[in-house]
Amino acid sequence: MCRASTFYFCLMVVLIGMPLRAFGQGGGKGWIERFSGPGPWDGWEGHSPFACVAKAKEADTPANQAGNQARDEFTHLGNCYNQLKYEEPSWWFEFELGRYKSEDDPLVNNTTLNLTTVEVRATTAVKSTGGIVNLGFGAGAYYFTGDAFDGFGKFAVPVRIEVLPLKPWLGKKWGSVFQLWTKATFLAGRLSGENFEVPESSFDENWEAVPSYGIVFDFREVFR
Repeated sequence: MCRASTFYFCLMVVLIGMPLRAFGQGGGKGWIERFSGPGPWDGWEGHSPFACVAKAKEADTPANQAGNQARDEFTHLGNCYNQLKYEEPSWWFEFELGRYKSEDDPLVNNTTLNLTTVEVRATTAVKSTGGIVNLGFGAGAYYFTGDAFDGFGKFAVPVRIEVLPLKPWLGKKWGSVFQLWTKATFLAGRLSGENFEVPESSFDENWEAVPSYGIVFDFREVFR
């Protein structure tokens, strides 16, 4: 069984070993702004879709047999890429794993803080923008580690916006690869200096909203 201090490493191994298709994965560079206490942070993130919501195209679906229009349905990743049976997904569901550092952080005597982020997120295109903007939200956890304190985690609620600046010129397939993103993540409960074993008076916040941003390369449309 995984100990608390190695939980997120074990989770990463599980995600990599899941029977997800290799295509559709992506990753990139990210920066997280300074919290009320620790930070700022920089690091990397990787993500992989595992399911979607899409309409079935099959003529023999129950909806079509009854003369009704097919409805959106939640389906596994293989069907998300099956253009013969399913239309373009209206929602994507994906895992994301991030690793960030705050080096020489003055909060903890100029030592290095490490931050592991784990998210499960649902994302959809904003139709009024022509699919140039995606909106996503979900749930996850932020796990902090360092030499000066015991590791601890916080439940996180992210709201993310992605912009596909090259899509108008390169089209959907290749224009969706390069993306810019910004995100606000709400950390549940209280976060204070006590968590980092420094004076509680250093900072004390409840449900802190943490902004972050970055670039990502996403290849799911290339392989559809």
